[in-house]
Amino acid sequence: MKISTNPTILGRRTTWFKLCLCLAFSVICMVMTANIFSSRFKFCGDGRLYKCLPFTLYLLDRWQTKPVVGNYYGFLARDTVFFDDGDLLAKRFDGQFLDHVQIGPNEDVLINGKAVVHGLQLAPRLNCQRSDFYGSAIIEKDEYFALGTTVDSYDSRYWGTVNETQIVGRLYPIF
Repeated sequence: MKISTNPTILGRRTTWFKLCLCLAFSVICMVMTANIFSSRFKFCGDGRLYKCLPFTLYLLDRWQTKPVVGNYYGFLARDTVFFDDGDLLAKRFDGQFLDHVQIGPNEDVLINGKAVVHGLQLAPRLNCQRSDFYGSAIIEKDEYFALGTTVDSYDSRYWGTVNETQIVGRLYPIF
C-alpha cells in the first residue's frame, strides 16, 4: 500500500480533522452549558383554569433562595389542605421577619398597616367560618407571608407562613 504524499489530499484530511475537532468541542461546550443551565434553572407552568397569579409560565432560579419581599418564589407545600406536602407552589412574598400581619372583619389583609389583598372566599371550602382567620401576628425569623393576587388564592391567609427551608427558588414570570 502506498501512502499518498499529494498535498491536496493531505490538506483535505487536515481540514476534515480540524472541522471534526471543532465540532466535537462545540458539542461538549453545548452539553456542559445545558447541564449548568438545568442545574440552576427550570421552566414551570401553571395550566390551571383558576390561577392565584396572573402568569402561566415561569423560570425558576434555584440558586436564588433568599427572598426579597415583592418578588415571586417557588416553595414546597407543607401542611395544606388543597396540596400534598412537597407540591411546588408559586406565590408573591409580601411579608417577612418582624412585619405585622392583620386580618379583620372587613377581610382586608394588612401588612404593616397597608392593605395588600382582600377576602377570605375559601373559608367555606375549608369548613371554617371567615372569622376563624381574623387575627394579628408578627412574622417570625426565617418565615415569609406568601400571597396570590386573586381573592380566591389559597395562601398564607389560610395556612400561615412559609419557612425559609421550604423555598426552592425565585420565580421570574415569562407570560
